[in-house]
Amino acid sequence: SPRGGASRRDLLKLVAGGAAAAAIGAPAAKAADFGDAMFVLPADFQEKKLPPPKNPYETLEPFGESFRGKKGINLQLPAELSEDDEAPRSMSALKAKQQEETERQIDYFENLSGVGIVGSLLWSAALYYGIWFDINKDTNAVVIAKGDPGDVRPSDWLKLRLGAALGMDQSSWEDDWKPPASLQGFVTAAFILLGTASNRVLEVSLGESFALMGGMTAGIWAGVYELGRTQQKGYRLTREEQEQEDGLVVDFEDFARQRIVVKPTARVHIREFTKAFRAQYGKYRTTDQVSDAQLQNLFKSYARRATGMRGKAGFYKGIGVTAVGSAWGGESGTATREREARELRSAERQE
Repeated sequence: SPRGGASRRDLLKLVAGGAAAAAIGAPAAKAADFGDAMFVLPADFQEKKLPPPKNPYETLEPFGESFRGKKGINLQLPAELSEDDEAPRSMSALKAKQQEETERQIDYFENLSGVGIVGSLLWSAALYYGIWFDINKDTNAVVIAKGDPGDVRPSDWLKLRLGAALGMDQSSWEDDWKPPASLQGFVTAAFILLGTASNRVLEVSLGESFALMGGMTAGIWAGVYELGRTQQKGYRLTREEQEQEDGLVVDFEDFARQRIVVKPTARVHIREFTKAFRAQYGKYRTTDQVSDAQLQNLFKSYARRATGMRGKAGFYKGIGVTAVGSAWGGESGTATREREARELRSAERQE
């Protein structure tokens, strides 16, 4: 009342405060009577009597560690995965494929590709014929296509050593000093295996392209040096060719003792020697029996040893060829000219 009793406003405040206190202390299930504006806790929190979450968004999905080890919202594990499953692979599918290919390449003699086969054959041929690097410009096979007299194929060297170890003498080998088929096959197989291994090592370490280009380069060099070896005197001759070569050397030595003279006033052209030699030995009359180059090489070697000088434009000083009858019973050209010169001088004296 207005005279000292509680006013109407005070009574309304008292009723509202009591109602609010009753609502807060009442069970959560009865809070819906106060309207939709009130916050309703989920049923799992009501049953387990868990404290209200600090962030309402965390109630959308379970909160915890994902299969990638991260924490955060909406990182629920898929149904087919569990915490016991292995972590995903750290490398991509491409890297895994490259790793598998690299591991397969370590096998040196399996899964040879076409390029690998070609490279292996090139390396085998290069090792079979061999390369001997000679930096001397006077004997370099690249410059003058003439190998060192002691330079032989590695395969031939191995054949001779194996033959000697097995008690085989090269002079007993049939078919022009060629080794038996068994020895030849063993040496060929050994160089093929060696070339294949060399190519595969280069493929694994430096790549297939590098191995192929290296084999091509080595094959070209081996071919150049084999060309130089063919220019050597008596290189890989047959028995018949060797016998002819030996007979030619013997005949030249006889000719040198009989016809070649060494004195300061002597002078001869190399063609005169060739004609005189063919005239004296009938079996060398044509180039079918012996070439001019073979005869000239013999004379050049003899002239350098005898005089220490080389000819110029085919002329040699300090060495000459004496006159004698030809192989057909007549006089040689030099003898005819000398006889005519003597007759001319005699006629001039008489006059």
